Parts: sequence; structure tokens; C-alpha cells
Amino acid sequence: MIKAVIFDMYETLITLLAGPMYFGAHMAADAGIEKEKFMPMWNAAEDDRSVGKRTLEDTVEWILKENNCYTKELFTTLIQKRKDSRKACFEHLHPEIIPMLDALKKNGLKIGLISNCFSEEAEVIRESILFPYFDAPCLSYEMKVQKPDEAIFLGCMKALEVTPQECLYVGDGGSFELEAASKIGMNVLQAAWYLKEGSRQPAKRKPEFTQAESPMEVVEHSERLSANFGGTFMEKQDAITLFNYIHPNFFEREYIQNLDEDEVFDEMLLRLDAFDADKYDKAFNDSVTFGFFEGDRAELLKAVEQVKEGWVNYFGEEDRVLCGYFDGKVVSFCLVENMGTYTINGQTMKVGGPGCVGTLPEYRDKGIGLMMVKKATQILKDEGYDYSYIHFTGVAQWYAKLGYETVLKWSKNGIV
Repeated sequence: MIKAVIFDMYETLITLLAGPMYFGAHMAADAGIEKEKFMPMWNAAEDDRSVGKRTLEDTVEWILKENNCYTKELFTTLIQKRKDSRKACFEHLHPEIIPMLDALKKNGLKIGLISNCFSEEAEVIRESILFPYFDAPCLSYEMKVQKPDEAIFLGCMKALEVTPQECLYVGDGGSFELEAASKIGMNVLQAAWYLKEGSRQPAKRKPEFTQAESPMEVVEHSERLSANFGGTFMEKQDAITLFNYIHPNFFEREYIQNLDEDEVFDEMLLRLDAFDADKYDKAFNDSVTFGFFEGDRAELLKAVEQVKEGWVNYFGEEDRVLCGYFDGKVVSFCLVENMGTYTINGQTMKVGGPGCVGTLPEYRDKGIGLMMVKKATQILKDEGYDYSYIHFTGVAQWYAKLGYETVLKWSKNGIV
């Protein structure tokens, strides 16, 4: 359950680039100091300014005096113009910022803020129209620590009284904030609404993270995460990442390239803590039984060959194969596979699944195959797997009867 949304400030809630800009180069020009002299001093003080060791006033006074041009009037002008430029940022909000924050509050979510900021920015943030929305404002200048140090994230979560899994972190991606939040275990969303190609913004789109193109998508995303908590839900980008982990270079394989252009297949997932085996049940007489194959391997391979000849090579001596039997004869089969453990967007997941699922033609449409898959799925759940994964299927509606959901569709040309 998502209980809090934590935001970055600059280029997420506000942007420095929509209003009058006043950066170091502008200050150098107003001070009459060559940029080549001013900027190294200005930049050298940045970290100390971010963690509360120096104020704007300290820094500007030092630079002016070192360059023999300090006057009270010049000092005051530079300070005021810098603060005014920061205040102006709140006059150029994306039109959905306030509605987004209102909607999150209406949904009962706490709102946190983690911002790398200087003394003048901390002052302006506290006086801003946005500040009353924050239940836990964590400003680097005041906390003496800045992103991507995990301490500032942990401090914010502590103030909000939430765990990483109960948080959604939203930021443009600067200062490696998304990577840091993901590593801690937070749900992560890249704010892309202020990102513009060719702009001065240091952050760029990061395809490994889900992106929101507008602020209201944050509300939708938080609602989906909460609604699907304990369910199968996985963002498409995360599903693509998982697909590529399990099946690297998949679309380069010859048998994929030989598929017809119009063929489309599904990748499906079921989160196993949400799996309810009772949703599908079917009674069989004593002729039908299920269990792991333990007999003559030739019998199993003969059944596999009758369903799909090319699958025989996938059934190794050490592989676990669950079967459906009719009067002791193998009539249905599937591999019960360990597909690996992966960390995606801060979430570690153990993935397994039924593979090469098949039923002899004369025993189809009797429920034997689906019951076998149900039992394989329950086995994976009992063994502590987080997800059961169905790969390369053209019968998604069949698996959906057990709760599997399509997370990706693909053709020979790639992800659809």
C-alpha cells in the first residue's frame, strides 16, 4: 500500500528555466568579474552551500572581496536578484502541480520533499505556495546532507513514518536520486514534464525508470500501485527489463526471425502472494492424477514430441517436469522452472514459471492441462517464488483463468 509520495523540488515541482534565470554567470556579469574568475569560486562553494556550511551571503561576500569589488550596494543587488529569481519559479508552475498535490492529499497520502538546495532556496521554499503541502520537508541545507546520500531519504521516510515499499519517489533524475531511491527499495517515477530536449536541464530521460509525462500521472500511478498492491501489476518498462533479463537477445534468435509478420504473442505474470488456487477448480475421476515425472524418460519425450517436436531439447535430465496422467499415461506436461532472482526498480523478485506447457491433442479441453498449470503455480508459491512467468504464449485467455495477466505483447520485430 502506498502511504506517501516524496518529491524532488527543482525540475519536478518547479523549474528554474521558465522564469527569469539568475545563475553564477549572470552574477559574474553584474559584478563585473570575468566569468573565468567568478565561476571556479562559485562552483567550489556549491557542496558547502548545499549542506549548510556556507550561506549565499557568505559566498557572495567572499567572491566580491577576493576580486576587490565589494560594495554594500553591489552585494545587496546580487543577493536580492538571486532570491527574486528563485521566488519567480513558483509563479511558473506546471498547471497540474497544485491539482496533483490536492488529489494526493484527498487520497489520504502523506507528501514529503527531498531537495538539494542552498540557503536562499530553503528560505524561498518555506515561504512558497507549495510548502503547506509537505508533511516532511527535507532540505539539504537544513539537514546537512544531500542527495544521493541515502541518509536524506531515510530521514524523510522516518519523518513520514513509512517504509520504502510504502513510498513513491518522484524526481526528474538529477543527482542520481532515482537510482538512490530505487536502491533503498522505494517505488520510483521519473518526472518528465519539465524535461525538454536541448534545454540546460542536466537530467535526461532514463529509460530504466517509468516516466510520467504530466503531474496528474503521479496520482494515477500512486492509485494503481495501491490498487494492485499484492497483485500482478508491473509497469511496462519494468516488464521489459525483466523480459530482457530472462531472455537476453531474444529477438536476434533465428526461430523468432522466422515467425510470420502478423503473429503476436504474450508474456504473462502472476504475483504469487495474490494467487488464489480456489479460483479454478475441477473435479476428476480417479483416472486423472498429477505429479512430478519419475518414470522412463523416453515416455515423457514421446509425449512432448507428439505436442511439439522442437520442445524435446528443452527437457533435460535434471529438469523438473510436472505431468497430468490418465490411467498412468502422460497426457499433459510442463517444466517447473527457476528463472532467476532479479532486482528491478529497487524490488528484488524471485521468478519461476511453467514452461513448455502441452497436452496431447486427444486429451485437450478436459481441464487437465489447466489443472496441471494451477498445481505448478501453487508449487512455485509454496517454494517462495514471488512471480510466476508465462513466456511466449498465444493462449493468454487460457492462463488468465488462473489470474495470469499480460504484461507485454511482442512480434518478431520486437515489443508491441
